[in-house]
Amino acid sequence: MTGRSCRTFISVVSILVFLLTPFIVFAQDVQPGIAEEIPTVTDSWAGALERVPEADKDLVTSALTLAGSNAGPLENVLLSCPADWLPGAIFLIKNMPVEDLTVVTEEMFMDNLRVAYEVRATYPWAAQVSESDFFHYVLPMRVSQEPLENWRPWFYEQLQPHLEGVTSHDDAVTAAFQWGGSLAGFRQTQRRDQGPFETIASGFGRCEELMILYIDAIRAIGIPARQTWAPYWAMMDNNHAWTEFMGADGTWQHREGWIGGPTSRTNIILSVPFGLPDIENTDIYRIQNTPGASYAIINSISSYRQSTELTIKVVDISGAPMPETNVYVSIFNFGALRPIARGETGEDGSWVMTIGPGGCFISAGNEMSGACTAVQIPEVDEYEITLTVGMGAELPPESFWLRFPHPEEGSE
Repeated sequence: MTGRSCRTFISVVSILVFLLTPFIVFAQDVQPGIAEEIPTVTDSWAGALERVPEADKDLVTSALTLAGSNAGPLENVLLSCPADWLPGAIFLIKNMPVEDLTVVTEEMFMDNLRVAYEVRATYPWAAQVSESDFFHYVLPMRVSQEPLENWRPWFYEQLQPHLEGVTSHDDAVTAAFQWGGSLAGFRQTQRRDQGPFETIASGFGRCEELMILYIDAIRAIGIPARQTWAPYWAMMDNNHAWTEFMGADGTWQHREGWIGGPTSRTNIILSVPFGLPDIENTDIYRIQNTPGASYAIINSISSYRQSTELTIKVVDISGAPMPETNVYVSIFNFGALRPIARGETGEDGSWVMTIGPGGCFISAGNEMSGACTAVQIPEVDEYEITLTVGMGAELPPESFWLRFPHPEEGSE
């Protein structure tokens, strides 16, 4: 890209192709099909469930039910783990995806608990992490869609020599990044994520696989870390995933200096905790609370650039609100309109999201009809658009520009 702004020209053909696309889903949004079952408490679980607080019993029972023939190892963990590990064990069990519930071994589970709590008791930076952040961002056994592996004991063993003489939080993070960077470099691989041991064995990985390696390393020394990504860059092809870690001041930070330019001009950045975070103090993009398939996606764009609260109203030709209507926000990437966010209108016919200013393409509709338009979102606190769906509604422009200026230019 050249010049101080990037402009993308899109023809009406692209719009028609986009509107004819029947269904669009992000890889991070794939939800496993789980039959609705009434949790059944077996006699063998009674002792284990006695150690579970009443508020958590239903979720733990559901998890044991979903584990099927693998419920035994989970039951043994609840029965045998020390009392001070028990809250962490319960948190993991009630938030694990069904894919992990059915395969995790007792040895892997106990190793994970043992090392995580040992580190928490050993290093000052780890002891200062709140219990909530420890549960969501240190204790998890898996980052994304990589295979479930018993990485924590080996990672900690390898990192211990690098922590000798280290007393500060920031220096510990640096040690983890340097260790991870000495083991693997960037190279494109396959679409499905390889695990951290595969990345180390091969000596390379794509951005998400290196992210997994770094997150595991940072978590192994007791510091919160999470995956973060831009679904698609707004002003150039491709996308990116990177590591966020919690700084000593409690803010989320990163060590990839080059992404400052792209993130200052993109529309949305997403982050993921393990389990469901406090939604009152978090900008939640999407959330699902289903045993064996619970997840949350956090909209982190406000941490990287000025953002705007965008309200998209969808009405029919008479002006009446259209609830339960799909809404998509897309940008131009790799020669086509690519969705970066999707939602559904509420009872008042509107959907609200936080977005970075700049050009985007917004569409809405149902199985009967749809509407779309190109929008240049200005640098303001709040912005609202209305889409009219139905025969006789205004057609989208035949062609338009999507523009993503440098921050110092403004968005007009």
